[in-house]
Amino acid sequence: MATAPTAPLVSVEEYLRTDYEPNTEYLDGVLKPKALSDRIHARLQVLIAAYLLALEKKFGLDILTELHARVAATRFRIPDVCALTKPPTDGRYDVDSPPLFTIEIVSKGEPWTDLRDKMADHLAMGVPTVIIADPYSKTVMVATQSEPVHEIGSPLIVPIPVPDMGILDIDFDALYSQL
Repeated sequence: MATAPTAPLVSVEEYLRTDYEPNTEYLDGVLKPKALSDRIHARLQVLIAAYLLALEKKFGLDILTELHARVAATRFRIPDVCALTKPPTDGRYDVDSPPLFTIEIVSKGEPWTDLRDKMADHLAMGVPTVIIADPYSKTVMVATQSEPVHEIGSPLIVPIPVPDMGILDIDFDALYSQL
């Protein structure tokens, strides 16, 4: 019986010192390229970032796109958008302070299992709210530390509690209307 070839394992140190094109996540020694974006994905990422940048100072956040996030000792994910309450100590790979929220934007043909795994890693890291935005079906899935993943209904507004600052509402109806 034939066996499938195994991918060569890469050390954490090699991953950290190498730039990969396309952007690549690191999962226990295995490199996993991020799904390639198209115009709709890229446009939604810019719209979300612009929307959140306008609220950054009001809520004391640092809004970033495609920041390499160390979700475990040997796992690095690259959320499409994330909000930090303080900058990473090393500028790039902070595992001690999880983002306040992460947003993954579905790419065309991206398997649900991949999205579910990303969501699980973000939650395991301690991210309070993880959002999956699908610009093709104009739907939004949300998971929190206290609620399993679920699709939100209309209106497509995700409330994010920001400690000592109130509630940040992300209005996906408004964002999707600009695609």
